[in-house]
Amino acid sequence: MDKDFLNNFDIDDTLKAFTVSLCRMIVEEPRLLLAVDEIKGTSEWKELFERLQGENELQRFSENVHIAAKEYNWQAIEETYRNWGEYGWITDHSMVPFGFWENCPSSQMDADKSVIRALDKAKISELKAELSKISNDYRLYNEAITCFDNKCYAACASLLISLIDGELIRCKSTAASANKKTGIKAGERIVDGILKTDRYGLPGLFHLELLNYQTYIKVLFKKADGFENEPKHLNRNYLHHGMSKRKVLRKDCIKLLIAYRKTINFTKHF
Repeated sequence: MDKDFLNNFDIDDTLKAFTVSLCRMIVEEPRLLLAVDEIKGTSEWKELFERLQGENELQRFSENVHIAAKEYNWQAIEETYRNWGEYGWITDHSMVPFGFWENCPSSQMDADKSVIRALDKAKISELKAELSKISNDYRLYNEAITCFDNKCYAACASLLISLIDGELIRCKSTAASANKKTGIKAGERIVDGILKTDRYGLPGLFHLELLNYQTYIKVLFKKADGFENEPKHLNRNYLHHGMSKRKVLRKDCIKLLIAYRKTINFTKHF
């Protein structure tokens, strides 16, 4: 979308039809709130919504959205997004069909199978290419991808975890402190800081993704507790300290690639 679209947008006619139709759909199907939240977060649409704050139809739209939000079972869907984090998956909506993450399987095996089936080679290639452009440590990232392409998954996972940890440490919310936070503590500080600056004042996709990310970080960086009981999920402490007995698989690295992109996107905005 370019600036000409915004400048030529017919507020009186087009917006009324758009908002009224969207209101009706959202009241009937509250899940569309997730899509609205995502749309409003993009720079172009954000500018449009800000320009339209005084419009009566937009005000009525907002009121209907809040009504639908109150009636929707957000507690259940929040639990679903946390469950995905427990399974080691970041809920990245750009890689799967809309609504995919709203139903979480009851087992780790089924969860892994469902996501892997939804991801095609093109999506993985796009993810790798994007990360090569946005990574703050291209040398280390390039080594991780070389390991991935050569099926050296344990080495790839170790490098990707280091990249994620580095992003968390360098985030301005933690880097300013003399006692820099790492792992779980850094992730919690970032998520808490973002939640305090809630953009829309109602639950939505961004909020759910934060809950999912917070759960994921807790799983990835869970304390080793004497290395006596290795978690069933890939764990940073067991892997980096040479105490892991589990085989690192391709799907583990895919999970970390998705998590790395999400970490970069979260930390650059906070």
